[in-house]
Amino acid sequence: VYRPAAAEGAGPAVLMVRPISEWFVVFGDLAAGRSWWDVFTRPGFRHVFAFGFCVEAQAWVLFDVRMYGLEVCVLSRVEVEVILTAAQLQGCRVLKYQWAPLRRRPLRLGRLLGFWCAPAISHLLRLDGTAIRPEGLYRMMRRAGAEVLIEPGTGGR
Repeated sequence: VYRPAAAEGAGPAVLMVRPISEWFVVFGDLAAGRSWWDVFTRPGFRHVFAFGFCVEAQAWVLFDVRMYGLEVCVLSRVEVEVILTAAQLQGCRVLKYQWAPLRRRPLRLGRLLGFWCAPAISHLLRLDGTAIRPEGLYRMMRRAGAEVLIEPGTGGR
């Protein structure tokens, strides 16, 4: 939302956008084929990505850190349904997480290290602590109150 300065000389115009605060986080074995880093992860927790709804844009936004780079995409409602259906069919886990308002906290070195899927999603969600692997991120999110939407073997959403 664009908010112009109230009067001449009152300072620069400001672009005010509310951040996405509710995220859907998908954990699973989503890569086509095996990778060398799979030895460091557990089946069912090989990768993690997130998507959330941007109220101002009335669109879904996908945030996915891959080995080839960061992918940020706008998704339609139909594409979100396809992701959730595929997650369920592939035995993925999906958590819904509402993060707390931004607050000042001490900078931890671990939060600055690594930009692969688990630490990046941990940072996106403003979680306290550092997750190195998707499985650790899953446990951290559950302790922080994330709601389980899809879990293998539960038979539905």
